[in-house]
Amino acid sequence: MTRSVAALSVALSAIGTSTLAIAGRAGRDDIPTPIAGLSTEAGTTIDALGIPSIAAGSELDAYRVEGWYHARDRFGAMDLFRRAAAGELAEWVGAAAVPADRERRTLGLRGVAERSFAALPERSRSILEAYASGVNAGLVARGKPPAEHAAFAFGASPWRPEDTLLVILSLAWRLNEDSLLETRLGPALAELPEGAHAFLLGSGGSEAPVAGPAGPDGESAPIPGPETIDLRRSDRETPHEVPPGPDAKDTKPGSNAFAISGRLTRHGSAILAGDMHLALSIPGVWYRIELAWPGTRLIGFSLPGVPGIIAGSNGQVAWTFTNLHGDFLDHVIIEVDPADPTRYLVPDGSEPFGSRLESIAVRGGKAESLEVRTTRWGPVVGADAAGRPLALRWSVADEGGLDLGLLGLSTARTVDEALDAAASSGGPPQNILVAGRDGRIGWTVSGRLPVRRGFDGLVPRSWTDGRCRWDGVVATADRPRVVDPPEGFLVSANQRPLPGASVASMGNLWPATDRAVRIRDRITAGPPDATARWDEPSVADIQLDTLVPRLDRWRRVALRTIDAAADSDPASDEFRLLASLREPLRRWDGHAAPDAEVVELLELFRRACARSLRDGLAAAGYPTLKNLPLPDLTALRLAESRPAHWLPPPATEWDAFLRDRLVAATRDPRTGGSLRPWGETNRLAIAHPLSANPLIKMRMAVPTDPQPGHALAVRVATPGFGASQRMTVAPGHEPEGLFAMPLGQSGDPLDGHFLDHHGAWLAGGWLPFAAGPVETTRRFGPPS
Repeated sequence: MTRSVAALSVALSAIGTSTLAIAGRAGRDDIPTPIAGLSTEAGTTIDALGIPSIAAGSELDAYRVEGWYHARDRFGAMDLFRRAAAGELAEWVGAAAVPADRERRTLGLRGVAERSFAALPERSRSILEAYASGVNAGLVARGKPPAEHAAFAFGASPWRPEDTLLVILSLAWRLNEDSLLETRLGPALAELPEGAHAFLLGSGGSEAPVAGPAGPDGESAPIPGPETIDLRRSDRETPHEVPPGPDAKDTKPGSNAFAISGRLTRHGSAILAGDMHLALSIPGVWYRIELAWPGTRLIGFSLPGVPGIIAGSNGQVAWTFTNLHGDFLDHVIIEVDPADPTRYLVPDGSEPFGSRLESIAVRGGKAESLEVRTTRWGPVVGADAAGRPLALRWSVADEGGLDLGLLGLSTARTVDEALDAAASSGGPPQNILVAGRDGRIGWTVSGRLPVRRGFDGLVPRSWTDGRCRWDGVVATADRPRVVDPPEGFLVSANQRPLPGASVASMGNLWPATDRAVRIRDRITAGPPDATARWDEPSVADIQLDTLVPRLDRWRRVALRTIDAAADSDPASDEFRLLASLREPLRRWDGHAAPDAEVVELLELFRRACARSLRDGLAAAGYPTLKNLPLPDLTALRLAESRPAHWLPPPATEWDAFLRDRLVAATRDPRTGGSLRPWGETNRLAIAHPLSANPLIKMRMAVPTDPQPGHALAVRVATPGFGASQRMTVAPGHEPEGLFAMPLGQSGDPLDGHFLDHHGAWLAGGWLPFAAGPVETTRRFGPPS
C-alpha cells in the first residue's frame, strides 16, 4: 500500500466521527426551502463531509442553490472579501481598518465593480443576479448571524450582484503583489549600473517552460564583473548607517499545476494535479461542491462569493490555475501643468484632474473623508521620489477587464474549447492547465494582457508625450498556447512559462524555477513502479514532495565554510561550535521533514547571508537597495562563487564573511542555541482576519501542529502560507480522483464541518474527489 493510499484509508475511516455533530443540519423534504427566482424544484444530497451535490433544472437555478449554501456556511468570509475590496471594513471593525480602507477607496474598486457589472452581457448579469438571490435566501435561512458578525454585534447586509465582482477584485489585488515593487525599483535601478539590474533583481530569465527542457535555474544573468560593480574600489558616497530593509519573500501567491497526457496514464484519460498556494486563513478559501443541470455536471472547488466552479472537472475536461507572475499594472508619473496645478499634462496638451470624495464610515467614531484625484490613466495613488503624482493603471480595472468568461470552462467539452474560453476571459491573468477525457492536455493564459509601447513596465514612467502607453490588449488569437507537447506533460509553478522573448511583454520579475524543475524531474523519472503507468495516487504523491534542492546548495556552502574554519583556527570556540554541525549537515537527506534538524539552521543562514549582502551593497554606495529584498538565488550564487569584487566591506574575505553568518545562525535566540526539528519551527499558525477580536480569537482556533514542507519545496508549507487545496483528477474518472483542503466546509466553529477536512490535509492524506454516500438531503423550490 502506497503512502498516499494508506493516508486515504486513514482519512476515510475518520469521516464517520463527524456525523453526530452535524445532525442538526439535515434538510426538510416535506417543505422545499424557498429561493426567489427558482424556476423549478432543485434537490441536494449532502455527504458526510458536508459536500453538497446540487441537481437543478437549469444553470441559473444551480447557481441560486449554490449561493444558498455559500451563505449558510461562509457568509462571514464572503462579507469580509467584498468589504475588504470596497474599503468598507472600518464600518464593521473600527478605526484599525481605516488605513486599509483608505487604500481600497483610493483604488475605487466598488466603482470598478459597478461599472463592470453594468457592462456585462445580459446572460452574465443574470448569473450574478441568480447567485445573489440564492445568497440572500441562504442568509435569511441561517436563522442566526455568522460568527464574525455576532462577535461584533454587526448586521449582515444583503448580497448584491456586483458584490461577486468585488470578491474577484479582492483576490486579483492580492495576486498582483510583485507588480507593486515598481515604485521602489525606480530609484534602485537609476542608481545601479545597468549591467547589474538582471542579476540583482533575479530577473535574468528563470526558464523552465511549461513544456520542453528546463533551462538554467534562474541563472542566465551572469554575475557582473568588476568593470560593472567593484565594492573594493567604490568611490561613491557611503552612508554611515543603513537601516534594515525587507527580507526576500519566498511565499508569494502562486500554485503548482501539472497535467500528464493520457498516453502515459493507466486509463488513457489525462490526469490533472493542482494545489493553489495562498495565505491560509480561517475559514479556508475554498468550498467543495457539485453542480448539475441538464447536460452538465461539475465537481470541484468553488469560491464563496462567486458562482460556479473555480477548479475542477466537468467529466470531459478538468482545469486548474496558477498565478501568472507577470506585470499587469503600471504606475504612471503625472506631470502637473506648470501653469495650473489643477491640471496635468497629456499628449495633446493638458486636462483637469478629476476628483471624487469618499466617506469612510468608522464603527464607534466619526466618518473620515478622503478626496481622491483621478486621471485618464487611473487614480492618483501616491508620489515618486521627486514628489510627482503617480497614477495606477491596472488591466483588471480597465473597461472589459473583469467578466465571467471563465465560466465557459464549465461547459467546455474539449481541451480546445476550454483553452478558447480561458484565453478570451477577463479577471486576474492566470496560467490555466486543462486535461481532457480523451487524453489531451493544454495550457494558456487568461485575463487582459496589456500591450505596452515605449517601455517595459519595470519602473514608473511618464506617459505625457504619448511615447509610453498601453496600446490595447493582446488579442485572443495571439495568446500563447501549448497543446499536447511531445514530452507528454505540462508543468506550471509560477515560473516563466515560455522562453524569454515569447513572454517578454508580460513582465520581467519571474519567480525562480525550484518547484517547476522538481515536478518535472519527478514526472520524467516516471511512476514509482517502473512497469506501471501514471494513476491518481502516483500523480498525487508528487504534490507532497518535500525535497528542497536550493537548501541543499546552501548546505554545501555551510560545509565548505566549516572546512575553511578548520584550516584557519581549529582550536577556537567558534570552530568547535561549527564542527558540531558537520555531521548533522552531512546526514541530512534534503527533505523538509518535521524531524529534520538542520533545515532551520540553513533557513537562518541563507536569510542572514542575503540580508547582509544587500545591506552591505547599500552601505557601499547603493543606498536605495536597502528598500529592496535581495533574491535568495542571487545571494546563493555569490556565496557559491565568492567573487572578490562583490564582497561587501568591511569584510575582506568570503570565508570569514560566511563563517560569521553561520555562527550567528547557530546562536540565533530563536533556536535556543541548539538544532531543533524543523516541525518545531514550521508549525501551522492559521489566524482569522478578525482575530484581534478576543471572541473571534478564542472561538476560531486551529491547532498549531508541526508540518512537513518548505517555501521552496513542491509541498509549499509555512506557518501561515501553503496549499489552500489539493486535487488530482482525470475527467471521466472523478470517483478515482483525490482532494484535500485545510479546515472544512463551514465557517462556524460550532459546526461539525469546521475542521473535518483538516486532518487529512495536514497529514498529506487524501479524500475522494467525488462526493461520498448521501447523509442528508434538501429540496428547494420557488417561494409559495
